Amino acid sequence: MEYRQVVFNESTIDSLVCHSCDSKQHYVVATIKYAFMFLEYLPFFPVKKSIKISCQHCQTTYQNKAINGDLYKKIKQESFKFLKLIPMYSGLIISLILFLFWSYGKYQEHVFAQEYIGSPKVNDFYYIDHSGIKEQLRPNQKYLLAKVVSTNDNIVSMVYSRFRFTHKSSLEKDLRGGMVIDPRYFDQKHHQFSIEQLTRLYEQNSVLTVQRPFNYRLFGNVVVSTFSASNKKVRGGRENDQGLAFMQHSDVQSNVENAEKYFLQSATMGYSKGQFNLARLYLTSNRINKALSWLKKSALQGNEQAIKLYWHHCEKTENCEVSAFEQALSDSGFIVK
Repeated sequence: MEYRQVVFNESTIDSLVCHSCDSKQHYVVATIKYAFMFLEYLPFFPVKKSIKISCQHCQTTYQNKAINGDLYKKIKQESFKFLKLIPMYSGLIISLILFLFWSYGKYQEHVFAQEYIGSPKVNDFYYIDHSGIKEQLRPNQKYLLAKVVSTNDNIVSMVYSRFRFTHKSSLEKDLRGGMVIDPRYFDQKHHQFSIEQLTRLYEQNSVLTVQRPFNYRLFGNVVVSTFSASNKKVRGGRENDQGLAFMQHSDVQSNVENAEKYFLQSATMGYSKGQFNLARLYLTSNRINKALSWLKKSALQGNEQAIKLYWHHCEKTENCEVSAFEQALSDSGFIVK
């Protein structure tokens, strides 16, 4: 906490007679010493008020004790009016408002966590303090993410993240960064808990909170892929699935950009579906030539949808060479119908 003094108010009075020159005109300067925490111009609260009174004619300065008590009290009240003092508490008021918002957010988080634990769903994410479940952990292995993969009656099956963290904040960073969509992020081993066990772990602060995706998203990012991981061993398959996950919410421009990035990676690796999906994305933005180029590459791998889409859009271009495309298909061993 730091302190600063400023002139709060300046005024004149004619209710005091100077004992040196008999003048009634006096100058009043009201100052306030206030506390601040981060910004000097954002007062937290006032800590000391003081008044300096001086004769305008002879500059005689009066000490507080030299002024009639009732008169000094009146001058002080006029100088430090209540409504004008409110801004001097602005830092404290803002802090209280932020604290109330934080408290309400924590209360909502607590209510939702209890609700989610009581009625678990697949793809719920648990923030776990593993030190309360497993003893003798290293300091940097305390926190982990868990993801619900199945629920059966009263039993909840989870997989744990391969990564362990020193700080709880790292869990949310991985969710916000979309790291959890990578199928390699979680171990394959299932850990089973009853709802009663999860409730008890939450009460013991081993389960810190629970996050439930809405439309496959948390914190504005896609965190759940609705597509099978069966192609994750195929070169380019995982990148294609990541692109498809972002396209689930193509109304957000950043998601479209991310989808294009992953489709391009998949297509460059030679994955037929990635090439086809990249071409479709190009078609939506009228990049016809780029789309036809990737459709042809996908078609030459036997993708029938790519073949049909190539024919449909090639005919709309001026330099369409359908015969050359059909010859390339034939040379690749595909029968052209």
